[in-house]
Formats: sequence, C-alpha cells, structure tokens
Amino acid sequence: MEELKLPGKKGACLTLRAPGAKAGGTVDENLPKLKALNVSWNYSWGTSLVDGQPAGMEFVPMIWGAGREDRFREQIDTIKGYVDAGKVKRILAFNEPDKKEQANMPYMRAIKFWPAFEELGIPLVSPACANTEGINDPSTQGVPGPWMRDFMREVDK
Repeated sequence: MEELKLPGKKGACLTLRAPGAKAGGTVDENLPKLKALNVSWNYSWGTSLVDGQPAGMEFVPMIWGAGREDRFREQIDTIKGYVDAGKVKRILAFNEPDKKEQANMPYMRAIKFWPAFEELGIPLVSPACANTEGINDPSTQGVPGPWMRDFMREVDK
C-alpha cells in the first residue's frame, strides 16, 4: 500500500445526521459550521458521505463499532463503493472500543473484524481508544486496561 498524505493537517469532526433527526448534530446544523472551519478533512463518527460535502475537503469515514455484524458488513460495503468511486481514500476504525459507553468491544472482537478493513485496500487508522497507553490516570476517562497494547500485539501476529 502506498503512502497517502492527507490534503492538509487541520481536520474536524461534526455529526452530520439526516435532517430532522431527533439527536442533535444534523447536516443542516453542522455543514455550515464545517465549511466555516476551512479544514482539509473531516469525519462524523459515521460512514455516510453527505450531499454538500465541501469540494476539496476529504471525508474520512469511521466505523464506530461492530455491535451487529450485519450492520458492520453493510458499512464496509458502503465504504467499498466510495473507495471504488474514488471518493474515499482512508478509513478510521472503531471509536473508543475500550469504553463501555462507546463502541465497547473486547480487543479480540475488534481483531475479528480487522480483515474486512484491510480488504478495502486503503490506509487504515487504528481504533481510537480512550486509554491508548494502558495507564490509570485522569487522562483515561476512567477506562483502565491495556486494550490497545493487546490489540496491537494481535494485529502484529
């Protein structure tokens, strides 16, 4: 896989839910904010490339978790379509899988899904853990444990 540089260093994450969504952070609310930030790339904790994605701003999809395997596969298929169309160049993996209130998945479950990410053939960013170093201090949001170290050890195998 060749190295692929981001179009710029500055990126942003804003939710871009469908208009009228009950939860906050709709595309109508946040797309103008995203445009005003003048960033080079963005993500939204999701896989959907929205209408109105600013030209020249790279969208980077994220598969937030893998609670339902069928939903995970649908998301991979969606991203594969974007990759094939040249609209997506890299992907972010699971959001805080070590945190109960977030993706909440044992590292071996994340390993089970890792080959599907790799099959996309694009640069892949590791899971975004709450406690990347396996330490126990206030920076870890109360999440103890060596999730990332265990995950990386298994990936290396």
